[in-house]
Amino acid sequence: MLGKSSRRIWKDALRLTKIKLVYARVTLTKWTTLYFFLSLLYCVVLVVLQGITVSENAEAVGIIDGLLGSSNISQHRLVVCTGTTLEMCKDLPSQPDAQCEVIQGTDLFARDKAFVSIGANSTFQLQSRDVPSNQCLQSLTWLKDTIRDSIREDIVTLIFHIWLFLLSFVAILNESLPHLGAALAGHVLVTAWAGYRFRNSRHQQDLYKTFIVNGPCQTDYLGGWWDLRLNHTIPIIIINTLFFLFITLLSVRLYNVYARQSFKRVGASRQIHAVYKLVLGLSVCLQLAGFFTVASTGMWIDKASNGDIRRVAKHLVLYRTVFSIMAAVSFGHIFWDLNRADHFPKA
Repeated sequence: MLGKSSRRIWKDALRLTKIKLVYARVTLTKWTTLYFFLSLLYCVVLVVLQGITVSENAEAVGIIDGLLGSSNISQHRLVVCTGTTLEMCKDLPSQPDAQCEVIQGTDLFARDKAFVSIGANSTFQLQSRDVPSNQCLQSLTWLKDTIRDSIREDIVTLIFHIWLFLLSFVAILNESLPHLGAALAGHVLVTAWAGYRFRNSRHQQDLYKTFIVNGPCQTDYLGGWWDLRLNHTIPIIIINTLFFLFITLLSVRLYNVYARQSFKRVGASRQIHAVYKLVLGLSVCLQLAGFFTVASTGMWIDKASNGDIRRVAKHLVLYRTVFSIMAAVSFGHIFWDLNRADHFPKA
């Protein structure tokens, strides 16, 4: 009984010591405190916005699923966009046995124009009861797969914001220059990605109008969904840009403090300083590469398992096994890195 009580007291003391250590590192200076809470606020805001984007994309997929649910279109074809045409293939267009045919449709039966209404809860509902042609339905499978790709990217971006906060927290907790640099580089990448997503969304909207609305469907099934999607993308760009500027200023402040202490420990030689900076840069690249390896592998596994490409993929079980092992190993390395940050050079 006494032994159990002693162990409990010891564990409580250790837990309290860790809490005090975290508090001391976060409140070390006004810059560390501001950096921590700004990173936390940024994480919460962007996670919420990305969650809204995921929800909107899921609603669009629901509309298309409603159209495709009762159709009897071929499930052994892959619809791809080659840039100027929308084609239906038995395999990837680059393969010799692809046997692609262009999806065109000018002889569509007459139908009343469908429309989509936005309710008070931002839910899109299809109002037309007309049955689309087979060519229209095939083109909608491409749109569905494209929007599902956007959902995967949004989920990865959401997780990336959480990962950025963890990097920032570890940078403060361990006074780690590599984690500080990796967090700053991550903000650069995610801000650039937000701009790319806006441009890509407009491009997808143009393709939708060209290949579906003005093509075989002759109907706008998504209505105002595209405009709403673009309108919600703009705040993400603005917030990413503003937070990036603030985080950059704070990162420079923290870098000057941590680097001054680290370089004093390393020595005064210019050659050693150069090697040390090279190691820091390599550490930053490794940490970013670890996340993107896991993210890209996870997206590929999900797309191969649930996307239209599974209809033509060969050796799918083997690919899933290999990439799952790669994802598990990479994730283990990231988790170890966040928990053993002291193996990197720090102040």
